[in-house]
Amino acid sequence: ALARKDIFSLNGDADGRCVKRTVMNCNEREGEAVGGRVHGVRWDARALPLRPDSVDVIVVDMPFGRRVGSKEDNVTLYPACIREMRR
Repeated sequence: ALARKDIFSLNGDADGRCVKRTVMNCNEREGEAVGGRVHGVRWDARALPLRPDSVDVIVVDMPFGRRVGSKEDNVTLYPACIREMRR
């Protein structure tokens, strides 16, 4: 996404610190002028603040339940997120 200048990239996470780090990492790549094309939002992936059919591609890194969340929570989290992404 960073190689293309015609793409609007939006990242989100429930943890605002993760959102901030991702935006900083993407927009301040050493030796490249990315120009602030990656934007971040704190959100719940089960209720995305996006219009239906407004996203072309979704890249996701779901929690495995080790460092973040739990395997028990994932039983309901994964299906809820998939339903929301399909919207």
